[in-house]
Amino acid sequence: MNNPSLQSSSAIQALTEANETLLKSKSRLQQDVIGLKKQLITQEQQYLLLQTELEKVDELRLKLHSKEQDIAEQLAYQKKLEDEIRDLREALMALSTENLRLKRRKWYQVLLGKG
Repeated sequence: MNNPSLQSSSAIQALTEANETLLKSKSRLQQDVIGLKKQLITQEQQYLLLQTELEKVDELRLKLHSKEQDIAEQLAYQKKLEDEIRDLREALMALSTENLRLKRRKWYQVLLGKG
């Protein structure tokens, strides 16, 4: 009942089917590897793009810091000028007051006949 050629044929049939299954699995795995390689390439490109963008951000941060320093210096200079203007106004007011005092004095002298 157990014919050796029938057993052999069944074994060959089973091996053939197993081989076909393995070949299909190999093909799917190769496709998966190709897909993963494409993803890796895409991710590497995205990484390089992000790296470039980060470099640009760093450059902009440096420029911003420089601008902030410039603004701080300009504000300090503006404050100095405002202080000088205030001092000049005070001096002008003092001179105007003194000028007015001298004019009154002269007017009184003229009025009293001493001028």
